[in-house]
Amino acid sequence: MVREGGRVRILIVDDSRVMRSVIKRCLVGAGLGAAEIFEAGDARSALLVLEAQRPDLVLTDLYMPGLDGMELLGEVRRRADPVAVGFITSETHPSLHEEARAGGAAFVLTKPPTAAALGRAIASLPGPRGAAGR
Repeated sequence: MVREGGRVRILIVDDSRVMRSVIKRCLVGAGLGAAEIFEAGDARSALLVLEAQRPDLVLTDLYMPGLDGMELLGEVRRRADPVAVGFITSETHPSLHEEARAGGAAFVLTKPPTAAALGRAIASLPGPRGAAGR
């Protein structure tokens, strides 16, 4: 998952600017302060960023206006994009977490995330040492 030069590219998708900021702080706390971060306020914008920037990881909310996170995940998989997708959501119902994983999500975390939980989830992604390159 780590690109040449060791810099991970991460897209944060959430309709809340505040939550995008919280997630960025968690990434820094998880040791990913050097990551290249992109943001999108909705799934349609995220698809454009995915195409233009080719991130290694997408961190997305489940519930957003327009396309929701599951629809975003479905579109990513239909495009055969190998990007890892993790959900950070306020949804706590286990069946929705299972549905997300069954649809191809790498992980599901509950809001608000902690740096430790996000770091563990990212480090567990496929690759020689996880996304963080540690």
